[in-house]
Amino acid sequence: MYHIDSNLYQTNMEMNTKVIAFEKIQSLCKDYNIKMVLCFSPNFYPVNKHFEKRIRDLSNNETKFFMYDSTNFIYKNRDYFYDESHLITNGAKIYTNEICEFLVKEIGID
Repeated sequence: MYHIDSNLYQTNMEMNTKVIAFEKIQSLCKDYNIKMVLCFSPNFYPVNKHFEKRIRDLSNNETKFFMYDSTNFIYKNRDYFYDESHLITNGAKIYTNEICEFLVKEIGID
């Protein structure tokens, strides 16, 4: 596994076409009354707060955010990861349950 510096995020490295596409997706969701939820998925390394801030800054006011429970020990245990950014089945089930609980509580999806 490799280490990613969680203190770095360079906006000058972004592809402008992807930023525009992200903005268009948000606009479409708003136009069609679709609730947009952005999920930050677990990674074996600490969350890149600068990337998270950038996404939040690019997002409109209607967008909801789900951040996994970073205090959960499984997200610090290599045994739950296939590699640095992919959970194995047991870890994925736990993460999926967290998302489901969020959707029920915050969005009202049953």
